Amino acid sequence: MKMQKTLFALFFLVILVVACDQNGLGVGAAFKNLITLPIQGAQKVANLVSGKTYDAYREKTMKAGSGEEPCLDPNEGEGQLTNLSKVACQCKPWANCRKELCSCEKMCPENFNIFKRPNMSLEPTPENTLAFVNSSSAFKNNKMTQGYCWGHAAITQRFNRLGFFNMMKRPQVLGIGQQIDEAKDPEAWKSFYSDIIDKIASNEASEIPGFADLGSFSSHPVIQEMIADKVAGTWADNAMSFSGLSASLGTSNMKIEKTKALIKDLKERLSYNQSPQLIMTSKESAFYTHVVLVSGVKEMGGETRICLNDNNYTAEENKNCQSYLRVQQNGQIVYPKWWSSGGIGTVEVTTNEDTDTVKQVAALVKYCRGKKDCEAGI
Repeated sequence: MKMQKTLFALFFLVILVVACDQNGLGVGAAFKNLITLPIQGAQKVANLVSGKTYDAYREKTMKAGSGEEPCLDPNEGEGQLTNLSKVACQCKPWANCRKELCSCEKMCPENFNIFKRPNMSLEPTPENTLAFVNSSSAFKNNKMTQGYCWGHAAITQRFNRLGFFNMMKRPQVLGIGQQIDEAKDPEAWKSFYSDIIDKIASNEASEIPGFADLGSFSSHPVIQEMIADKVAGTWADNAMSFSGLSASLGTSNMKIEKTKALIKDLKERLSYNQSPQLIMTSKESAFYTHVVLVSGVKEMGGETRICLNDNNYTAEENKNCQSYLRVQQNGQIVYPKWWSSGGIGTVEVTTNEDTDTVKQVAALVKYCRGKKDCEAGI
């Protein structure tokens, strides 16, 4: 009976999207998700068997601790710090150490410590935020009626976790080493960066030469158009899934027990240097949702605030917890910035967050071990 209701609601949602005319993206994604449902189910079973699930990685991370330890020189005896380790080597994730001083397992840990990349900040800044907000002006190829917030949040998160910007390098022809000049060969240049965008949108890690950060990268007109298309497509994939549909139906108020559990979960994810995707629903309108990134949880002014990187606003408008969910004493949550009446229903981590995170752990470990001359496998 529950499956029948879900199927009915999914087809209803398809009709709704057609009426909204978000360029047919939702229709294609909904039917694609219907067709691939058995494959997705088989993959979930495989992940359970292999232990590659969010909970499994969580347990491994808790056992590993912070991932930092003294560098040991095998030539000087156990427990002895070398001058080199004091000055240049800190044994921790992404460390610049010799493998004799810090093992591959420590430099490239197969747990959530892999997200502790150097100089990675969860605070919204122009450097770690897409150069365009969730508004129609950026989406030239996809007509917007209700917004692509879920895609915007997911793509921003993927670039921040998986993109390694290198301003000093230039795009080159694969296998040849010949540099690609945008002015001389714009199509080759576009194709080069299109491949990188596809990789990161598919939860693969990649170096991004020629740009210093996500803000400058996504402000380039050609690249911005490609990323905007990927944002729209990712919105469709997430929102038009069975799990996305289920999340959009949560119109009842948050109970205090559920809110406390959410706060605890968010604090833990943030301690792992994750910036989780959060979906909120309107208690007055089914299918009316908004997805944001969480940048912190703070006690301010005698209340708990969930700080947001809200894609409806710029980094400057989000910084220092200017965009936040207010947690009330009864467990209900208010966000007047999105819903002026404060009529928020359910607030929860998005259904794709854990799946994305598991894929990203694998991608980052592989990328890190390649850079550290470690074994490529996991």
